[in-house]
Amino acid sequence: MQRYLVFITIFLSVIALQAQETIITINQPDSLKATISSSHAEVCPGDTVSISVAITGGTPPYKVTYNSTDYTSSTSPIILTLSPSATTTYSSANIQVTDSNNCQSTITGSATIIIDSTKPSITPQPDLEKCLDNNYDVVWNTGAPNNLATIPNYYTVVAGDIHATFTDNCTCTTPTIEWEILKDGTRYNNYHGTGLPTAAYLTANPIQLEESSLTSLQNIDYTVKIDVTDCNGNKSTMSYIIRVVPRPKITAP
Repeated sequence: MQRYLVFITIFLSVIALQAQETIITINQPDSLKATISSSHAEVCPGDTVSISVAITGGTPPYKVTYNSTDYTSSTSPIILTLSPSATTTYSSANIQVTDSNNCQSTITGSATIIIDSTKPSITPQPDLEKCLDNNYDVVWNTGAPNNLATIPNYYTVVAGDIHATFTDNCTCTTPTIEWEILKDGTRYNNYHGTGLPTAAYLTANPIQLEESSLTSLQNIDYTVKIDVTDCNGNKSTMSYIIRVVPRPKITAP
């Protein structure tokens, strides 16, 4: 509250002038002040964050302006609900506060919201070694002792063969997982997908990794490549080998 000394001159007549002194008290609100803060620190893009603007003094209602948008309230604090797409600092540089008399506030404090930029952490998967299906179920054709009957010359992938253990540093959403199987650096038989394949998926979409022939007795390596991408577009890649080994050589009786 401030006091002002005011002199009031009263004209009693054209020729008579009398000066009277009086004191008038003018009630003026405290200075308008605002403080910016936030409980958030690091988030993912698209996450909602709350920026608090605590206001004292002035004459309500108050108006907080950010990015050409006004937030008005007669009470403090005023909460700004925002979804930053990049690391942003909220301060007097980009936030203005005024009261009903259009008085502008002094602003202290700031809030920096950091957008996550850390790649997901993937635990390496050891290489796998698999035998052909029905490895010992061998039958000789009648009358053709030197020819094997029709038996699979492939290994059928089961749930758990395509696997990744990872930590998502950006916890705003489940990361996107993409996988593919390569042979000699090229996608094999168009085997690829999104999300780790389940038993139900593999039953409906069998993945068969062939050995080159029934009699070649050579190991065949297939590369499983897995990409894990978080909601900020940070990608990590892991690969490992599924080695298909041949059956033992069998001599006709």
